[in-house]
Amino acid sequence: MIKRVFLYLLFTLFLPTILDAQNFPSIKDYFNSGISIRGGISHLVLKDEFISQEKYAGFAPYYALDWSNIHDSYGFHFTMDLINTNELKNYNMSAKMIECSMSLGYMYDIGNTELYSRKIYFMLGPAPEIYIHFRSQNIAKGGLAIFDAYSFAALFSAGIRLDAYYPINNDFALAGSLQSSLISLAAKYIDPENKSKSLIKITAPYSDGKYSFEASAAFSYFRPFKFQAGYRFKFIRLTSWDYLASAGDNLFLTLTYML
Repeated sequence: MIKRVFLYLLFTLFLPTILDAQNFPSIKDYFNSGISIRGGISHLVLKDEFISQEKYAGFAPYYALDWSNIHDSYGFHFTMDLINTNELKNYNMSAKMIECSMSLGYMYDIGNTELYSRKIYFMLGPAPEIYIHFRSQNIAKGGLAIFDAYSFAALFSAGIRLDAYYPINNDFALAGSLQSSLISLAAKYIDPENKSKSLIKITAPYSDGKYSFEASAAFSYFRPFKFQAGYRFKFIRLTSWDYLASAGDNLFLTLTYML
């Protein structure tokens, strides 16, 4: 369901943008090259049926680095992010979780559309991504209990990314981004006694993947620095083995040095 919503939004935004593409100035005027550091707080909800049928939730710090290189009609985004917490809880039970990802977006100018007498500018392109998930229960891990204490999953995905930029004036703009995996090579730690399932699978587009949405306000009064404050939602789902779902609401601040 989440993926269908994201794909609908992607195509809803994409279709009208081609109408004004021929009058589009250089995207370097709107999407800036730069190096960004990000910090924030994330509220996480995790369900991993390999370990437990219960949901675990908690808060964690959220960090990210981004490098962008924008040319006249295309650009690149390389992004790394990390979430690390020891405080995911279900009543008195707690767990440690680490999630990290790396993504490279190959972004292309697809034009603009008008909203309230101002134009929204768009870039769209393929976005391969690597995602790693690790969870460790805070329980005794000796003997056979080790199989109830750890969980690991990874996705190597081919995806798509859409960026939008809505300038209000020369120093203030609204920005947004949608990213969705389309097909993934997935790996997951499973019970070694279960010989009927493989550790690695090519996943179905509508059953397994990683999806994210981001919206922010960008301030560039103090050039060459730009500040952003915003919200990011991410959702990961794996159903090819024991059901795993991880969702996070992130509030963040970003500092960019524009190149």
